[in-house]
Amino acid sequence: MPLNILAQDLLTAGRDGNFEAIAELPGAGNHESVCEFAWGLHGAQLEDVASLSVHDRAAFAKALAVYEDSIGGLGSTTALQHVLRLFEDDHHEGFEVVDWIYSHTNRCNYYNLRDFIDEAAASRRRAEAQAENERKNFELAAPARARRAERATSNLFNAVRRGDVKAVRALLHKGALPSATTPDGQSLAEYAVDNGRADIAELLREPKVTSGATER
Repeated sequence: MPLNILAQDLLTAGRDGNFEAIAELPGAGNHESVCEFAWGLHGAQLEDVASLSVHDRAAFAKALAVYEDSIGGLGSTTALQHVLRLFEDDHHEGFEVVDWIYSHTNRCNYYNLRDFIDEAAASRRRAEAQAENERKNFELAAPARARRAERATSNLFNAVRRGDVKAVRALLHKGALPSATTPDGQSLAEYAVDNGRADIAELLREPKVTSGATER
């Protein structure tokens, strides 16, 4: 099945390098019309683009980018990303197309176009972004963790004095310092032993205790 009329006109403009003519194509500059075309470029229509030679695919992708760009910053359209995935069999040509699009349009405002050519790179980029977000969130939560640990430490002595193993474990998990001391300056571990609570002393001396002050 041949490309529809608008798609064929885009291909012709791209082949000829006549990108100025795209502004005169039906729907150019109209957000609803451009989006309708972009959303419709799926299925059999996209298969027709895939059947083009790599050079014609490049010409079509450039023209499509210019057509989408005719609506400026009014929302992200969806056709270009699908067309760029058709270059997975020729990354070199695909990246040249992307470089052209970066230089001549603003289509990179909504997504990294290279990601749609190399899915492996896209996956790595998403993983790196997620890790960076987690790191930033962890750093932003540091003051709250510190306050929680301070409160837990202040309550730890009473929990040890009561012999409440569950409370001691919970407070240590919240970041209470096991090296805290009694009001008289005795270590809590020694205090627990003196009061017949070797089990609590073991908790306080356990180096593998998960502390809210360090957990991520």
